[in-house]
Amino acid sequence: MKDKSKAQLARELDHLRQLYAHRNIDEPQQKVSPGGAETILVIDDEDGVRRAVGLLLEQLGYTVLTGSDGRQALDLFKTHRDAIFLILLDQSMPHISGREALQAIHAIDPNMTVIVFTGQSVKRSDFPGIRDLIKKPIRLQGLSHRVRQVLDN
Repeated sequence: MKDKSKAQLARELDHLRQLYAHRNIDEPQQKVSPGGAETILVIDDEDGVRRAVGLLLEQLGYTVLTGSDGRQALDLFKTHRDAIFLILLDQSMPHISGREALQAIHAIDPNMTVIVFTGQSVKRSDFPGIRDLIKKPIRLQGLSHRVRQVLDN
């Protein structure tokens, strides 16, 4: 994502916001939380979700690494482990599920901070060791707040 200008990223983010504007209509509007300089690994097999989340986080100043399945999550984590502060991990993915990727990541680093997001009916207690569980569809403003909150605690 580094090859794009900030203006191009802003246009793409606005476009993605419009695409997802119909979702979570009942959820109250929240302001976007201030960002940071941390590196965040975003893993989701849905291209639109991965791109929207990545663009939002980049606009907030975070360094973002992205992958589309559990295998990529593990490869990227192993390669960039020392730089990653937070992993946003989809629960349902091909090859290796989010649950399996979470177990493998925590086997390497039990203290790695992970937020799981899912469209399925699950509970936070279904994923031992995570810091938060976010239900899909994801509201971008709410995501920015929860990411900052998890990183600050």
